[in-house]
Amino acid sequence: MLFPLPSPKLNQTSLPPSPQLGLCPGSATKSCTFFRDNYVHDNNNPNVPQAGSATLGAVGSGIVVAGGRFDTIEHNRVVRNGSWGIALIPFPDTGTPPPIAHCQGGITNGPLPGCYYDDWGNQVLTNTLSGNGFFGNPTNGDLADLSATHTPGNCWTGNVRLDGTAVTSEPASLQQTHGVCGVANQGAEPLGVLGRQLICATELLGPCPSQPGQAYPRTTQVVMHPLPAGLRTMPNPCAGVPANAFCEPRRVPRFTG
Repeated sequence: MLFPLPSPKLNQTSLPPSPQLGLCPGSATKSCTFFRDNYVHDNNNPNVPQAGSATLGAVGSGIVVAGGRFDTIEHNRVVRNGSWGIALIPFPDTGTPPPIAHCQGGITNGPLPGCYYDDWGNQVLTNTLSGNGFFGNPTNGDLADLSATHTPGNCWTGNVRLDGTAVTSEPASLQQTHGVCGVANQGAEPLGVLGRQLICATELLGPCPSQPGQAYPRTTQVVMHPLPAGLRTMPNPCAGVPANAFCEPRRVPRFTG
């Protein structure tokens, strides 16, 4: 599973302030943050290490923008993800914020607990999809949009399936109803069918036992394999670089080779 950009939780707890914003500097509408030309496939294994915001990633999801705004997702190949191929969803941050963060850009009285970051202004364009949504729960499929009304809302256009059949989406006919970028629209209701499926898939509010209509793979045992012996580390990236926020003289990282 790929979160193409830092989620609001990651921003709030380690890179404040939130939320993630993909706008070009000085622009009110133009996206300068792109996630393109990737091959995203087979993200269906629940037995993987988890940390931070990744613990809320829904198994079986390909590309997920959680609470992000004004990002462009284009020209990716997204295949064989059991839940959703590409999903734009809100992020309910239930973590304890550092002193610098005070739910900036979010709301505290949202439909779910915590600081609620909605998603809007994102563009999902000309991606190729195949074999997504085979877990077979309601709303599982190629595309998913969960968002309230915003101007501009998210837009979806030019996304196709490899076999030429119609792209599946929630809400239905997403590329027809949300095919124009830069205008007001909304996705599915936060506590509607898609929202309930995401809550179950992520177990955001607690355990969600498998039953017909809400069956997602669950973590059983995570095995951490040792790194191969003899691996060399990367060269010192600060060597010969003027002092900056990442390479201050007193904080130059040390690498061994």
